[in-house]
This record gives sequence, structure tokens and C-alpha cells, in this order.
Amino acid sequence: MTTPQHIMNGYLAIILTPESQKVLLNKFPPLYPKVFAHHITVAFKPTTEVYDQYKSYIGSLVTLSVYGYAHDEKCEAVVVKTDVLKNTESHITISTNGVAPVYSKTLLQKGFTTITEPFTLNAKFEWIQH
Repeated sequence: MTTPQHIMNGYLAIILTPESQKVLLNKFPPLYPKVFAHHITVAFKPTTEVYDQYKSYIGSLVTLSVYGYAHDEKCEAVVVKTDVLKNTESHITISTNGVAPVYSKTLLQKGFTTITEPFTLNAKFEWIQH
């Protein structure tokens, strides 16, 4: 018999340093009124099993490579890579217009443009308790 996993109240995230947030917003000035440009959500309300998979990274500095960009009339986001999240296409929502930042997933399912000059950002892997 399997035991149900406990759902944790919070989220795992890779949060941009203030300096890297400024770099990102400088390269991609927000198109929409609600500005984020803050983090990659790794796992929202993870199970204890998922949390345990990533807990050794908490507090670690992480380098992100920004290589793609997408926008529509509701949202804009950049596509990033990091060694911490291998085989995963991750993103940072820059800004939104009347939608929640989770809409970025829908936006990026439509595709994105590879940027001509990829760049790196610095961030920290964190657990945000709710």
C-alpha cells in the first residue's frame, strides 16, 4: 500500500538577484503594467518527495542562461536554462496584462524566438513558505 505524499505549503523557486533583475528589465523593458521579472517557479506546493529532490539546492547560487523570448497581448517571458533544472525548459515572466503570471506557460506553448545575444543572470535557489 502506498502512502499519500504530504503537500507542502509554499514553493521552490530560483530567485533573481536584484542586480540580475535590473539587467533583465534593461534588456527587456516591460510591455505590460504588472511587472514580475523575479523568479523561476521550480515547484508550487510540492509533495515532500519533490521537495526532498531539490532541498540540497536551497541557498545555492544559480547561473541562468537566457536564450529565448516570447510575448502576446497578455504576457511576455524569457526562456532560460540552468544546470539545476536539467532537461527542463524554464521561464521567467517579465510582465502581464490582465492575466496571472502562470499564463506564461500557455504563451510559451505557442513557441518563442531565440534571442541573438544570449546572456546570463545570477539567482539563488530558495524555499518560500506560505
